Amino acid sequence: MRTSNNKTKIAVSGSREKYFIDSTIGYKGTVKILQRYRGNIMYGCGDSPLGGVDTWVKNYCYTKGIPLTLFPPKSFTREAFIRRNRDMVLWCDKLICIFAEGIRVKSGTFSTLMFALKMNKPIEVYIINSRESKIIQVIPKLMLRKGRLWIKGWSIVEEVEI
Repeated sequence: MRTSNNKTKIAVSGSREKYFIDSTIGYKGTVKILQRYRGNIMYGCGDSPLGGVDTWVKNYCYTKGIPLTLFPPKSFTREAFIRRNRDMVLWCDKLICIFAEGIRVKSGTFSTLMFALKMNKPIEVYIINSRESKIIQVIPKLMLRKGRLWIKGWSIVEEVEI
């Protein structure tokens, strides 16, 4: 699904600021990840008032003049956040997930990732390790059990210094 001006739509889902040991490193890592994507693109992200990746993506796009579509939740209920995350996946051509310090399976970012996998959307998954100032790109090892998609582990694609 591309926009009328043929831009690739990249949705970004990520951790809240409180999950980063050092939010300055989290911000720098997020920017470094976003800088990998060039060309005719536009971003989409949540519009969480809790800070973190949503805020950093928003600031990056506004500073660089990159088109941005925001997906605020309609309310502050669990269901509203799940709906917002699904709307982002349905909207995008590709999903980028940015986790703080490690992968939290009970998070909105993880549920967004699972929805994207079920929709066969291209994904990229990153972990920002504040302690070591590293970005770790991983890919999930998938399996199908009893008709359900499961992640049974992760493979590291690359590690980059921030």
